Amino acid sequence: MSQNSNFDGNELANILANQYDVLKKELEKIQDQQRKTDQDLQKIKESVRKLDLEQTKKIKQLKTQITKKKKLLLTQTEIYENVQKENTNLGLQKEELLFQLNQFNQENENGLKEIMNEAKNDQNQKTNSLEFNSLKSVDQQFQLLKDGSQEELRLFQKLLQNESQLEQLSKQLELQENVISDLSVELKLLEQDLRIQNLKNYQQLLKSHSETQQKQKDQDLEQEDEKEKQKNFSNYYKGVTESNRLKGERVAYSLHLSKKNNSLTKTKKQYKLKHAKVVHSVNEWRRSHQKILNSKK
Repeated sequence: MSQNSNFDGNELANILANQYDVLKKELEKIQDQQRKTDQDLQKIKESVRKLDLEQTKKIKQLKTQITKKKKLLLTQTEIYENVQKENTNLGLQKEELLFQLNQFNQENENGLKEIMNEAKNDQNQKTNSLEFNSLKSVDQQFQLLKDGSQEELRLFQKLLQNESQLEQLSKQLELQENVISDLSVELKLLEQDLRIQNLKNYQQLLKSHSETQQKQKDQDLEQEDEKEKQKNFSNYYKGVTESNRLKGERVAYSLHLSKKNNSLTKTKKQYKLKHAKVVHSVNEWRRSHQKILNSKK
């Protein structure tokens, strides 16, 4: 029985050692899983940070482009306004020149009529010198008229050139406005995508954090269960050990009683044997004594 008790104790010790190894391996697995979860969470945070940096960089670039386009648009608008002012001034100059030209033509026409009338009235009285001077005056007036027409033509050509330049600037302004509008739309879409992506990343982080917390809670519960199991098993082991100890004590006491009973039985047998010998000796003495008595008679 004592050997069985030792065997049970060794077996329980081996079971406890094996369970300790299993729990240790499980704990190492849980710690490895926790480290991997932390690493994955760190990777997600790093990806979100890089994405935020890239999106922020793109937004800054777009804002810089829009600022440059706006400055260019303001510059071209200023040029456009200056050209319009110049065209307005040229138009005023043209109107002034046309007015002067009309006056000059009117005066020239009136002068020619007067000269023609005077030439007809005083044809016989004027000398060749006077006729030459009159003709020279008419040539000068025609030359002035010609010069005025050329100046008007030059101003008109410059006005056409300015109008062509103004039209080109208008087209460029329209293109720039379209580009700025497209960039603004792209910027809004990019900011919207960034907000959506940030929201998704934030939700992913919350989900990962929630899963990590849930895993941690599950691990804590498992550890509590394992501790409770270990505690129960330890109590069971203590109970079994105490039971085995009591069994061992009972067995030892039984052996002791058995030995004592055997000793008493042996002593009793020896006593009975001695008693039988004594009785036999007494009987022999009685028989001898009886024989002696019988012989005396």
